[in-house]
Amino acid sequence: MTLLAFAQHMLRVLTRGSEPTLKELLSDSAVKAVMEADGVDPLALEAQLRNMATELSLARHANQTSPRVLP
Repeated sequence: MTLLAFAQHMLRVLTRGSEPTLKELLSDSAVKAVMEADGVDPLALEAQLRNMATELSLARHANQTSPRVLP
């Protein structure tokens, strides 16, 4: 990633006020290089991360809607 590309990326992140998306992270040239060096399949990793996000969201929702028993 060039310095200009990095600066543009940081500007987008800072002005948006949020974390980069999964798509942005996985398309980053440095992340791609590390994944390639480590033999990581980007599509498989993305699928695993999305499944984990879904499971966490469902668990969070279940915790919010289940009745709580007070001691």
